[in-house]
Amino acid sequence: MDEVSDRAPILNSIIEKWKFFIKSKKSILDRYFKNSFVITDAFEKMAKFLGIDGKDRFDLLPVIIGKMEAQIDSIQKFISQLTEDQNILENERKALESRITEMKVNKSLLTSKR
Repeated sequence: MDEVSDRAPILNSIIEKWKFFIKSKKSILDRYFKNSFVITDAFEKMAKFLGIDGKDRFDLLPVIIGKMEAQIDSIQKFISQLTEDQNILENERKALESRITEMKVNKSLLTSKR
């Protein structure tokens, strides 16, 4: 077996690869921590807005958000029903106006024949 007389170039190359690898991992970790702080802050603001206090506030957020979504769905269904009722009433109003106009025309025809 041939022995490498000078190992420094090989070691330098390996060290450079590790430096690059470590820098990229550090960058990923920095972004992760930055994002985690942003998310934590957002959850803190949500908990404060919803009036949730205590150490289990993050556990309660999904439950409360689920309840809010159910309420939003209920409100949307209610609004949809109101819109349908409004459309029905509008159609009935138009039909009554048409009938009133028809009755006025018939009355004027009857009075003109006399």
